[in-house]
Amino acid sequence: MTLRLLVLSGCLLLAAGVRAQRMTAAQLSNFAGINGLYLNPSSIADSRWGTHINLTTVSMQANAQPRLPASIVPFAEAGLKLRGQEMALKAIDLRGPGLMVQLRGSQAFAITTRYRADVNLAGNYDLINWFRGDKTPLPNTTRSEQINADAFGEIAVSYAMPVLNWQQHFVKAGGTVKYLRGLHSSSLSVDGQFGAPAGQLSYSIDRLQTTYSDLTTLSDLTFGDALAGQVPGNGTGFDLGFTYEFRPQADSYRYTMDGKTLSDVTVNKYRVRLGVSLLDIGTIRYQNASNWSVPARTGTLQQSAVQPPARPWQIRDAIAQSLGIVPEGSVGDLNVALPRTLSVQADVALTNGWFVGAAWWKPSQPLASAQHRSALLSFGPRYESKDTELSLTGNYWQTLGKFSVGAHLRAGIFTVGTDNIVGFFSDNGLTAHVFAGITLPFGAKRPRDTDGDYVSNKVDRCPDVAGVWAFRGCPDTDADGIEDKNDNCPQDAGPTATNGCPDADNDGIFDKNDACPNQSGSTRFSGCPDTDADNIPDKDDECPTVAGMPALGGCPDADADGLRDSQDACPNEAGLKELDGCALKAIATPAVATSAVPALSATETALLEQLNRSFLRGPMADETALAGLKTYLESTPGRLLSFEFSGSNQEQLVRVATLFKDELATYFGNTDRFRFTVVPKAGQAAGIRVSVQ
Repeated sequence: MTLRLLVLSGCLLLAAGVRAQRMTAAQLSNFAGINGLYLNPSSIADSRWGTHINLTTVSMQANAQPRLPASIVPFAEAGLKLRGQEMALKAIDLRGPGLMVQLRGSQAFAITTRYRADVNLAGNYDLINWFRGDKTPLPNTTRSEQINADAFGEIAVSYAMPVLNWQQHFVKAGGTVKYLRGLHSSSLSVDGQFGAPAGQLSYSIDRLQTTYSDLTTLSDLTFGDALAGQVPGNGTGFDLGFTYEFRPQADSYRYTMDGKTLSDVTVNKYRVRLGVSLLDIGTIRYQNASNWSVPARTGTLQQSAVQPPARPWQIRDAIAQSLGIVPEGSVGDLNVALPRTLSVQADVALTNGWFVGAAWWKPSQPLASAQHRSALLSFGPRYESKDTELSLTGNYWQTLGKFSVGAHLRAGIFTVGTDNIVGFFSDNGLTAHVFAGITLPFGAKRPRDTDGDYVSNKVDRCPDVAGVWAFRGCPDTDADGIEDKNDNCPQDAGPTATNGCPDADNDGIFDKNDACPNQSGSTRFSGCPDTDADNIPDKDDECPTVAGMPALGGCPDADADGLRDSQDACPNEAGLKELDGCALKAIATPAVATSAVPALSATETALLEQLNRSFLRGPMADETALAGLKTYLESTPGRLLSFEFSGSNQEQLVRVATLFKDELATYFGNTDRFRFTVVPKAGQAAGIRVSVQ
């Protein structure tokens, strides 16, 4: 089968699928597999596919330009029928059989085959049609024609691996080395006056410049020739790429297997993914290429000498004879650089298989006449799963200043899509485009571990019983470093000297159950001692030699005021924390009523005495006194209660006053009928006086 027929067969695959040079969302996918490395070779590391086989993947662009001779332009006889007209192929990317394999440690290896060709034609199509035998007369007018065509194959090897997997950050790198097979390269540029009222072309050219590698390779080319036959050019190329992933839940995807920490290869782990790649670094060298450089000249050319079925060299000889030059022109080496391209990618995981991604391509030599050589920014959402994928992309062709909408669908082994949906139905100034492909995907898998002991079946000596890595999957139940089959006490950890049966402190409690294996203790505290017999084991007792209270970490509180004796300034007298454990002092005799306040009754006097006593230990020290105060306030709505705090330490007084205010507000609901004053007095201990107003 010739390569042109293979391309035509690719057109028939559109019902089943083929892929494209750009196809942004398809190549951004976590399920792109082998096709992802054409965008960024690092993408195949930590892939969702364990093995990915590409059977065929084709991307084609077509427009209404004339079809040129097969020896000058690759795939000249192939085409697409769109919008009711035959359209000549302008560019093709045919990815042949390829294999990607996921290795241990999320590394990946791939071998791929590929054929690419393109043609850029700018100028008056009627002159090209005349050379193909069109009998329509050409008016005598100034014309400018430019043709550029390239075709080459490649066999490539790719490798990618993680280079950083730390906390939430993951970086992988990859590269591709290509053996390039130069099949054809040609260019033609001519300006001048042309006219053909009948079968003879009259011309007056200003200049003519052309370079071509040969005229025979593409005539009967097969795919095998593209990869292994004799070709006029050879070279080497490279791709290089890096990918960074931000994984906020990285730890949840990590697990231990065979003594190593691994990440789960079956799931996507990133929230944000960023990539950068440099593609198509390299050159193809053509030997014995021909070059014409013709200055201004006038002449005629018979159509019968150049139209089909004339062979390529016959056409060349006829044109050379008309121009009066040597047919071969000047012969020498021709170096053709690959379309080197910088690409930056970004992808954000949304939820439930939804993503939004973007990619930017920047060719080293963008061409305004070539869609596939234009700087491009693509962006859009996609849904992906193991079996199905759907995407929609917006594409801004920066060099052309045009916008297109693309889409792609993956179902099982088939993929189909386009970078220019509108191009199927109307002319939007961009070439019509379609891609499709057939692949055989096999999902990535975690190592099998039947007994769940994190030792893979491949190396597990006890595959049906959970064990430990140290004994290659065989059990050590008591984790004493002695395999159960050699342990006299397999349920109790012990030293080798006693064949695994321990009791280091001789307290009758095996070390495996002894919380204090080196200190003799009681069964109640799992072998730990309680020196001060306060029912708090020494290991939890902050005062292990003095009996104390659990609430104070085992330390004593002689006056039961909630402060450890070691922190209590008055350890034998219950007091306030605000006064470092000391109680308030009574300030003289409770004040009596003034002339503005009626005389106090005996009941009021007794209540004030009770309050002045009880409040020495705090606002809530005497529930009976508080209840009496509440009853009194309810029965005497005009009365106010005054709290006077005095002493030498104003800061302490303020804390005590705040305590009283907060506690009484909680108890009574508010402090509207209370008045609080702080009176600093040098040389006086903190005290309180309660009075009625």
